[in-house]
Amino acid sequence: MTQRQQTRRQNTVHLVGASTVVGDVDISLLDHFRDLAVMLNSLLTMKQPADTIARSCFYQMQQLRSVCRSLTFDTLHTLVQVLINSKVDHCNAVLYSTPAYAVRHLQVVLNATVHLITGTRPNKHIA
Repeated sequence: MTQRQQTRRQNTVHLVGASTVVGDVDISLLDHFRDLAVMLNSLLTMKQPADTIARSCFYQMQQLRSVCRSLTFDTLHTLVQVLINSKVDHCNAVLYSTPAYAVRHLQVVLNATVHLITGTRPNKHIA
């Protein structure tokens, strides 16, 4: 085997069941991992990260609802931006070309934040 073929073999990734062979090293695969604070699974589906972000945002929204009458509009707007919108916007490039069913929860979060800021009921349409 030539030097070039050996180098190519060492740099090639081979998937074998629950482990990966990189060169001569056997690496165990994980079901999920965190990268850039986004949880990814082995299938690289984005439903789990979108659901996790939505759950976290709804928790923050629930906390804000309990004190929103004590806050000024500007303060509430700033807190929503910092606590909720920043989470939705964080790593949104990772969600590019994600199926609509996975991103739907994030759209519901954004709609709910508008209702929180404007003080309207969830069944009221906002244009």
